[in-house]
Amino acid sequence: MNNSTSSTKRPTRVYDCFSDHDIGTVHGGGGGSRTKTGGPHLDAVYKEIMQKKEALFDRFGYIHIPYCSMRCKYCGFYKYSISSAHIDRFVELLCVQLKNTAGFPYTKTAPFKGFYFGGGTPTALDVSQLKRILTILNRDYAFADDREITIESTVRELNDQKISLFKEHGVERLSIGVQTFNDEIRSYLGRKTSGLEVESFLKKLRKKEFTVAIDLIYGLPGQTMDSWIEDIKRFIDLGIDGISLYFLRIFPQSPLKKEIDKGKTPLMVETSEKMEMFLWARDYLFQNCFRQIGADHFGRNHERNEYLLATYHNSDIFPFGMGAGGKVDHLSFFNTLDFNRYEKMISAGNTPAMGGFIKDDDAVYMDYLNGQILTGCCDLSKIDRMFQKNTLEIFKDLIEELENKGLLSIQGDLIILTGWGCCWHSHVNTEFGKAYDRRFHSSEEAFDLTCSGESLAPHHPMIGHRSHTQ
Repeated sequence: MNNSTSSTKRPTRVYDCFSDHDIGTVHGGGGGSRTKTGGPHLDAVYKEIMQKKEALFDRFGYIHIPYCSMRCKYCGFYKYSISSAHIDRFVELLCVQLKNTAGFPYTKTAPFKGFYFGGGTPTALDVSQLKRILTILNRDYAFADDREITIESTVRELNDQKISLFKEHGVERLSIGVQTFNDEIRSYLGRKTSGLEVESFLKKLRKKEFTVAIDLIYGLPGQTMDSWIEDIKRFIDLGIDGISLYFLRIFPQSPLKKEIDKGKTPLMVETSEKMEMFLWARDYLFQNCFRQIGADHFGRNHERNEYLLATYHNSDIFPFGMGAGGKVDHLSFFNTLDFNRYEKMISAGNTPAMGGFIKDDDAVYMDYLNGQILTGCCDLSKIDRMFQKNTLEIFKDLIEELENKGLLSIQGDLIILTGWGCCWHSHVNTEFGKAYDRRFHSSEEAFDLTCSGESLAPHHPMIGHRSHTQ
């Protein structure tokens, strides 16, 4: 994609782009028709699909481990403590779900390109629990030769035993929730390790020949442009493979939100300065030979991040564990986050879904288009061949509007997100969904994804890629 931002048109104010919305809060307007389903009907649809003997899409697995040893102040997704009485039972039920799914004809139609362990903190599980899960994957699932198994972790939760276990069981990639190397900010967030200890640990993982990626968050309490620049430079000096740059989201029920309301947080920068942090980091990463894989993810060397690309390419993502979301064929669904419901459904031999929907062809088209836009460089000619559409004509007015706002540009058959467009990627995609619905559907009402009073897990493809919760 175009790595230059020097000629990018910038809005005079960040909020000139999209009213008064905050970044990362808009998920509606997907475009296309989605027939809502749930309960016994969803289970019946799922089991019918799983009897198919041919597959239309590449496939990945997503395993959600909703347990942590501690809750980070900014986290809005924390569900269960690692000390929960039911964690052993959860692992047992997860293994049952993995075994049952492996037995369906649809699962066997093609090899898996990878699995992704997210949470929560997957490495909060002990060695024996992790070994049980990895053993089932390697025994019961067929994998492509270039597979990629990724496990998220923190420095605190990843010891030598777990590292050895991962090497023995073919884990290729580790995603480490660093968030910042700054000791003062780490202390405020409750992190027990220093920035130097984190650096030493990441160097150790490199020597073990894992592909290593980290998360950094911009906009943290006490963070300044200078401390952010130092974080990025320290990352570059480590020589590791990938990095995600996440805007700090303030979740209503998080400890951080409560401290903000009480006026107890260190000084926090304004939204416009957060955007400048992202733009500076993006430019600096390009200068150091990184390529942009997604709107907020960058890689070099061995970094592929196949799971992220799978969410962009409308691949099948088989969801396992409480709170996991994904899709098989044209059915998108999300598992319950409630342990008792999960236990009851798995014990009865049913899919543990709390709700979902069946996509029509328009919804598949829009999901693929949205995914390609998130890569930063969307090839319209490829999409039009795949779906027999004229995308440039369908979105002519919107594309002109977004170009005028400095969020994207058209270069031949390519839609290129600018640096500002990457900052506002969730909103850009939402606008495409709304424009499609206005043109082809009578209702503009966004589909309600919160069935049964539960909320989606952060990695759910219907939310988009998450802000790291660790």
